[in-house]
Amino acid sequence: MSPYATMHNDICNLAYEKAVGLVIIPFHITSGPKGTIIDSSLAIREVNNVVLKKAPCSVGLLVDRSSSRKRVIKEDAYMIWIVFIGGADDYEALAYGKLFANNPCVRLHVIWLKPPESDDVNVLDNEVMKQFRSTCINNERISFEEVIVNSGDETIQVMAMVKEKVDLVVTGKVHNLQSIPLFGLSDGWSEYPELGILGDVFALDFEFSLLVVQQEPQSEFALDFEGKLHQ
Repeated sequence: MSPYATMHNDICNLAYEKAVGLVIIPFHITSGPKGTIIDSSLAIREVNNVVLKKAPCSVGLLVDRSSSRKRVIKEDAYMIWIVFIGGADDYEALAYGKLFANNPCVRLHVIWLKPPESDDVNVLDNEVMKQFRSTCINNERISFEEVIVNSGDETIQVMAMVKEKVDLVVTGKVHNLQSIPLFGLSDGWSEYPELGILGDVFALDFEFSLLVVQQEPQSEFALDFEGKLHQ
């Protein structure tokens, strides 16, 4: 139990003391079927924004729709999709996806949304994905797919075709704004910037649960966090 005014300090202190790798915080809006809003808390949103800035570890912002959504396709396994475009936060999403897939009740599908020209693919993105696939080669619950998209609209169309098959989508928060799979999505006003460009769209237009992952912040707050704890 903690008052909202100091809750972020308690979260960050506990994460530091326990050497936590990932803190998962709830999105400030609880939604029902077809995007209806059941509850919204500005106090929780303020706590989340400070934790995202100051956490001494990675942070996952969870939009939980599990209680309000019914899947059309019935499967025994809980279906998680990682939407990979590239960048450090997406690498973090891959790392946690592999841990999720260690659960025998989970199936993980990694979809890499790629630009049409191979020259536009970051070399490090290629290397990270290559290493990830090599370490998961013996896990039959993990599958991969590469999809060429020419714009942000095509990215949304890809997800719209599979939305009923997915229980949880995991993606990174920060992406390259010039990335072709995001083209056109960053031009408009972002209602929930704490979710990043892709997360903002998924939170508004889809009904699956969403986990947006942010790699350990490198802000001045995070870099100075250890020193403050010892003062």
